[in-house]
Amino acid sequence: VTQCHDDLRRVDVVLAELAEEYRRASQARSIQDVIEIVAGVEAIKHRFDQLQLGAKQEVLTFVTGPTVAVPYTENTARLRAKERGVRFRRVIARNELEHPGPVAEITARIRGGEQIRVVAKLPMKLIIADRSAALVGLLNDGVPAALFVHSSGLLDGLVALFDSTWRAGVPLLVGTDGLVEGAAEPGVDAADMRILGLLLAGLTDQSVAGQLDVSVRTVQRRVKHLMDTAGVQTRMQLGWYAARNGWV
Repeated sequence: VTQCHDDLRRVDVVLAELAEEYRRASQARSIQDVIEIVAGVEAIKHRFDQLQLGAKQEVLTFVTGPTVAVPYTENTARLRAKERGVRFRRVIARNELEHPGPVAEITARIRGGEQIRVVAKLPMKLIIADRSAALVGLLNDGVPAALFVHSSGLLDGLVALFDSTWRAGVPLLVGTDGLVEGAAEPGVDAADMRILGLLLAGLTDQSVAGQLDVSVRTVQRRVKHLMDTAGVQTRMQLGWYAARNGWV
């Protein structure tokens, strides 16, 4: 009996040691699974292109100087992604508009259908693909480096940061004299505003469709377009954004 108890105690000790070793290994793996350090211009460019080429729906970016890996005019992966129907939304630091090269490229992108907003300052360079992976720019003792972030709580925080910054940004439009900052939203027309007004008045999708003599599916598609334009996830957020930005 005594021998049996001794054996059981030894088993308990071994199991405890194995459990602790597994816990440490799991923690190490989880950190590596969430974040990868990307060092050097070529490695950063590879990951930057990979995110755009792998995107299926949307690419979100913070654009702020200085350019390290991929100049505006050399981002060919963006064109290939757009050909597949991927949407691009960008927030640009206002000092980017002080240089003629970026201004010309930004103007061309807006004319090509991209949505771009401007803010006074951005905390980092950032690109997010389909809200499922991101690349965050940083400098490590002067050596170009970045963090590749996989699906995680950290990624959720980066997405939330983009969304809040987008809502606070001023839309960039192309006027007769070049770029202008304005409250009007590109791609939002009078019909969109009427649909939004009726919904905010409390009408259902079906009632709105009847009022405007369109299908319920059309109403839902236009509401989704408005939500994408505003950079929000729910209709309640859309109503708040519309009121804050003078849409209604």
